[in-house]
Amino acid sequence: MSEQRPLHVLAIEDNPGDAFLIRFYLEEIDPEGYVIHDAGSLAKGLELLESESIDVILLDLHLPDASGLGILDTIVESRPDIPVVVMTGLSDEKTGENAVSKGAQDFLVKGRFDGAILDSSIKYASKRSDLNKEFNQINDETSLLNEVLDAMMISQNIGFVLYWKENNTFEASRHIQAVFTLSESHYSIEEANKTLFPDVDLVNEVLATLDKTKNAGPISFELNGKQCTLKAVSHRIGAVLFIAYEE
Repeated sequence: MSEQRPLHVLAIEDNPGDAFLIRFYLEEIDPEGYVIHDAGSLAKGLELLESESIDVILLDLHLPDASGLGILDTIVESRPDIPVVVMTGLSDEKTGENAVSKGAQDFLVKGRFDGAILDSSIKYASKRSDLNKEFNQINDETSLLNEVLDAMMISQNIGFVLYWKENNTFEASRHIQAVFTLSESHYSIEEANKTLFPDVDLVNEVLATLDKTKNAGPISFELNGKQCTLKAVSHRIGAVLFIAYEE
């Protein structure tokens, strides 16, 4: 039995047999985990998206009032916040792959999935959508943080570099880019070792320390002819590396 709020799934499917199978699969595998809303046309689906609190959309690409990937475009434009799982026929597998590249979270080929696969696909789409929203929120918050920190630190000869744990990359603030004449803002770990911290293997040392404690440093090094001191603190995005430099 599911302890969380049931997922509200909108099945936009005009074939009664396929619509029945979707409902049968989901009610069988998790009777209290889903609330299913049926729409036999794109127009009805858009109507339900306005009136109901939908978590995931199951979308057939062949409907009485629309057909093809244009249906997905309409849905995504209308509700970009709701993840979509596209359902295709046996001869349309390539269309499903194209749908994912256009914004769908996943695709299923009719006749090739059972209740377990359908359940996993829906929950995967919902979870991935939630993670994307959280990541976008962190990005927005971090962009604001960048501007504030840059403004505060320029007069104090201090800049910072962000470490993004999710994709294992570093992002140099605009102030750091300007002071050290860096041509790029984003670096992999290997690139950071060569470009941001060329004299010592600082990156691995700092990250290894932050795995054990919330702080690292101070560590001295030279970058582009300037003597620098690095201190780092762990953050929910990964870490913030503060670099003080001498003019």
